[in-house]
Amino acid sequence: MKKTGFYIIKDKFFEDMSDPYLKGNKAGNRPHYYCFEDTSRGIYWMIPLSSQIYKYKRIVEKK
Repeated sequence: MKKTGFYIIKDKFFEDMSDPYLKGNKAGNRPHYYCFEDTSRGIYWMIPLSSQIYKYKRIVEKK
C-alpha cells in the first residue's frame, strides 16, 4: 500500500466489518477514500470522500 493515495475498498471489508457508520458500497456506487499513514501509531487512516459538502458541514455544526 502506498503511504498516501486514493482507494476504493472492496465489498468484503464492509461484509467483515459490519458497522452502520461505515460508508459501504451502495448500489454499486463505491465510496472513495483518501489514505495516509500515521507513523507515530503505525496505522493507516482511510478517510471517506464525498461531494456532499453542505450535508456534512451541517452534521459537523450540530455536533
